[in-house]
Amino acid sequence: MGAALSNVIKSIDSTNDSGQQAIESLSALRALGESRDDVAWDKAETLGAGDHAPILKKLMRSQSIVTDASSSNDQIASGIKRVTGNTVKGQILDGLTDIIANALSTVLNDSAQVSSKHFYALIATSSGALLRVDIDIHSYNLRSKRLQQYAENVVTFTSIISTIDMTYLTLADLKSIVSTTYTSSPEERQKAIFDLVKAAWENDLKLNGGGDLDDAERDRSRALIRPSEYEKQAASPAA
Repeated sequence: MGAALSNVIKSIDSTNDSGQQAIESLSALRALGESRDDVAWDKAETLGAGDHAPILKKLMRSQSIVTDASSSNDQIASGIKRVTGNTVKGQILDGLTDIIANALSTVLNDSAQVSSKHFYALIATSSGALLRVDIDIHSYNLRSKRLQQYAENVVTFTSIISTIDMTYLTLADLKSIVSTTYTSSPEERQKAIFDLVKAAWENDLKLNGGGDLDDAERDRSRALIRPSEYEKQAASPAA
């Protein structure tokens, strides 16, 4: 993919038709970005294959291609909500925002022209289910002066939401995964995320064991959710 993108840039620099050629080349970059869809799925299937949260069943896959991407927390939180709707709320939404902002900052600040990062995290949904989300970020920093008139970068975000095989997932494993994947979040937020994920894990254990959740158990899970700090910030009028 990197070589193909480099060839696109070379084709731009070899023509005088800067306007139309640049637009066509940006379209080509977007098309090439779409090829990350299969790459992201391959990585998701292999990442975690040897740990305690392998994918069991894919529920959703989504892709967005953005020009001039930035690691703005409110924009990232809005992007997550567009993909997940009300599935992800509160501290989980903020935690995923922290992870993506940190990864995106790393990718955008990489000196290489092509940079990518793939990671996964465990999430608790608003209904109290334990799921896994994989995020693949692929960035191409535009160095052609002609292309820079239109954008500084083209970034492909591919997200995959899946159920996980909980056969070997213990409480200690759960705590380790949360502390490792949400390390970019403040400690207080990490603790709140762990409480949510732990409650979802306990819910799934009961359901997988043939039991059912009563209203009180569902209410206890929902009661752990607090309003998203980033959503509140985005909704606040500018000072």
